Amino acid sequence: MRRSMRSKMILYFAIEGIVYWGIFFIWQAFPSNFTFWLFILNSLIMTPVGFWMINHLQGEILNNISEKKDLRIEVKGNQRHPLVKYLRQKFLYFFDNATSLSTEAAKLFFFIDRSKSYTKQQTEHSQEINLSLQQMSAVIHQIAESTESSLGKAHISHESAQQGMQQVEENVSVMNRLIESFTSINATMEDLKQSTGKISQVMDVIQGISNQTNMLSLNAAIEAAKAGEQGKGFAVVAEEVRNLAQRTSQSTVEISSLVENIEETTTRIVTELQGGTRQITQGREVALETKQIFNSILKNTKENQSDTKEVAIAVEEQSLTIETISSSMTELSESMNQIYHNIEESASTARNLSVQGEDFMRFLLEYRLGNRASKIVHALKGLQTEVGALLTRAEHQGIPIWDHDYQEVESSTPLKFDVKYLSWIDQSPLQQLQDAFKQQHAVFFTVLVDKNGFLPKHNSEFDHPISGNKEQDLVKSRSRRLFNDFTGKRAGKNTDRLLFQTYVRDTGEVMMDLSVPIMINKKHWGGIRVGFTPES
Repeated sequence: MRRSMRSKMILYFAIEGIVYWGIFFIWQAFPSNFTFWLFILNSLIMTPVGFWMINHLQGEILNNISEKKDLRIEVKGNQRHPLVKYLRQKFLYFFDNATSLSTEAAKLFFFIDRSKSYTKQQTEHSQEINLSLQQMSAVIHQIAESTESSLGKAHISHESAQQGMQQVEENVSVMNRLIESFTSINATMEDLKQSTGKISQVMDVIQGISNQTNMLSLNAAIEAAKAGEQGKGFAVVAEEVRNLAQRTSQSTVEISSLVENIEETTTRIVTELQGGTRQITQGREVALETKQIFNSILKNTKENQSDTKEVAIAVEEQSLTIETISSSMTELSESMNQIYHNIEESASTARNLSVQGEDFMRFLLEYRLGNRASKIVHALKGLQTEVGALLTRAEHQGIPIWDHDYQEVESSTPLKFDVKYLSWIDQSPLQQLQDAFKQQHAVFFTVLVDKNGFLPKHNSEFDHPISGNKEQDLVKSRSRRLFNDFTGKRAGKNTDRLLFQTYVRDTGEVMMDLSVPIMINKKHWGGIRVGFTPES
């Protein structure tokens, strides 16, 4: 600001004061219309001129601030103009509030995003459970159908067993009657056999009598022959008696033969009746055993029928229960999906809120506020120039710095990658530049990333070899990793003069991230990221 302007203002206010108070005293000493209107005219002319000079001075200050983006402008010595002090205080106040807003929004997004991940897992699990329940319901439905079919078959088996039982009982009854009949017939045949034996004995007696009669008749005929004519009549009688005896003997023989046949037949019939009785008795015993088996079958089929009925009822209850659970799981899955979408919207809102706060802080950081973030931004421009020049020289030397063919490093967790220019990076002063900036400005990290978020060389503090311990490597071995999360992608692809971000690091720290682009022959290569905690 020009000193002449300040001198003019001082001179103006001095003359204005003298004139104003001089006219006022004249008007009080010599009251008249002339002195009154002179006082009014002075007020109407000098007051706007004073306001114009004040506004002109403030406008010159604001123009100077706008051009230099510096709220540390001094008006005289080391004193700042009240307007500059006021603006700087307000900008710093806004910056602090925007920092708090962005930090809390970043935390909120981190926790919402984690909740979204958990909710997604729970949604997938509930859908898997619901699918399993549906499959289980289908299986139980098949079991219910099979059980119903088994119940019908068990009923048929029970009825068949009852019918078989009835048939066996009827067979046993018939066999009992047959045994009784055979026993009666056997007794009758025994009686017949005994009677036939007696007849044979009687026939033997008759045969003996007949033989004796035949001998007596023969002797009588001989004696009659000896008697001559006197014995002829007796001889005739004797002959007839002998003939009768012979016929009787012959009949007796025939009857004896018949009786013997009857005896043999009777004996054979008795033997066959006894064998039939034994067979029928054995058949009855088998039938009784079969009856017992049918009793067991009836008991088992009845129990099976009862058990199958209980199973059918239980299966039906289980089917209804699973259908109810499946319906509840479907509603739960739909609710989880809705919650997931709501969380996504909340995460998007938190992210947008954080981005808006970051954009506002970026706007404020365009002015040199004199705070730590402003100093880092100012210093970062120098590092940006140095790193850009380093990469430009590498390109001129034929180093393949544009290689984006990331090759996975085996057995690295978290995953690391190799690119063709890593050997040059290891030999270059890049890490020294990063470490020097980190140490000088006491930041958490200072790193170079390509436009995809690939970080070839971290600060030496985080550039330890792979140990095989995932938790340790996550913190200590962070070189050659691809940070393609939302923050990493934005930092790598940023082409604006400055990008300000707040986020929660994968190691848990809340971080403020300043990044500037790296251009090589007007072609965007990536950017430099500087991270520091809000507390610092």
